[in-house]
Amino acid sequence: MGRKLAQQIDAAEGQTAKGLAGVRLRRLKVTNFRALDHFEMEFPSPKFPDEPDVFVFGSSNGLGKTSLLEACALLYLGRLRTHTDMRLPFAFGDPPARVEFLDLLVRAGHQKAAIEGEFEVGESPLQGHVEIDRDSRSAYSLMGVNLIDSWPTQIGDPGSVTSGFLRTLTGAASDPFVCPDLMYFHSYRKVREGNVELGKMVGSGNGGSARVGTVGAFKLAVLRSMMGQKGLLEGVEGAEAGQVVEKLNGLLEEYAAVSIAKLRPSADNTIELRVSAGAGKSYPFDGLSSGQKEIISTLFLIWLHTHDAPGIVLIDEPELHLNAEWQVGIVRTLAKLVPGNQLILATHSEDVFGSVEEDRRFMLRPAGGGTHD
Repeated sequence: MGRKLAQQIDAAEGQTAKGLAGVRLRRLKVTNFRALDHFEMEFPSPKFPDEPDVFVFGSSNGLGKTSLLEACALLYLGRLRTHTDMRLPFAFGDPPARVEFLDLLVRAGHQKAAIEGEFEVGESPLQGHVEIDRDSRSAYSLMGVNLIDSWPTQIGDPGSVTSGFLRTLTGAASDPFVCPDLMYFHSYRKVREGNVELGKMVGSGNGGSARVGTVGAFKLAVLRSMMGQKGLLEGVEGAEAGQVVEKLNGLLEEYAAVSIAKLRPSADNTIELRVSAGAGKSYPFDGLSSGQKEIISTLFLIWLHTHDAPGIVLIDEPELHLNAEWQVGIVRTLAKLVPGNQLILATHSEDVFGSVEEDRRFMLRPAGGGTHD
């Protein structure tokens, strides 16, 4: 039921595209993409029906663990958009902050980057291929289709799934990247302080700076659910919204000993989310610690988008802002939250890395490449 609400939130952001039901990544091969020169592996399937589908990459800084997650996302995005006119701009922004995308995506000193892989969709394999060619400056190839030339030099349509990924890649988005059956939580994600503008409850349609993500998809989902639970929001069923609020309150209680309490309107047409510890007083959700907001928002958004339609969930540094106790249990918590998801994580934390079996982890090392640890 929460999937319907999640789709309505995505539609408000314009991120609508058809997904691949029951998809998981089986194999990945990366050549000269971002920080990686060459990497190839198969992701093991769960041995038993109730075994969590989790894989963890570990490394020190600069060895490409983030690039691996970005490659997974780009490969899936390419496969998702194969039959549409997906294009990338040559550059983003104006001098001196202009970003040349081919320079960003292709490893320094090389002319081409390639990402290949295979997905499972039910029982069927599905091949994917992405190629970026620096020489021609016009060959971003998805499944053999050359696309790119007619895109503007700025990231344009804020509702484009492609644009959403590019905003994630360049650090222009604080929200996780979400498309059908795939979520990517990047390492600079943040529940941004501030109130939700009422106008953000519908699509903005006038540029990336006006996206819902300027305040956050998490707060938007909470606001819509609270209003829908009371029957105040047309198109959102009260029972569905009530289930969402119940899940949110469970997470708030577990990690912050509070519950969602009230909405406080402001003179600038914004709404403040407030929580309560049960003593009759409320205070702003933004008053919670960064670790509390991070774990609550991450778990809530994963559940909202995948609990009745599991997919691939990529998380860079799941330990972000978390204390040692929460780091130890985060993989188990993620696996229990939506058992059908495929979780692919990248971490600096020894606790996170050591929380999975040896065949479910891979340590990236310099010079000699990665070896199982």
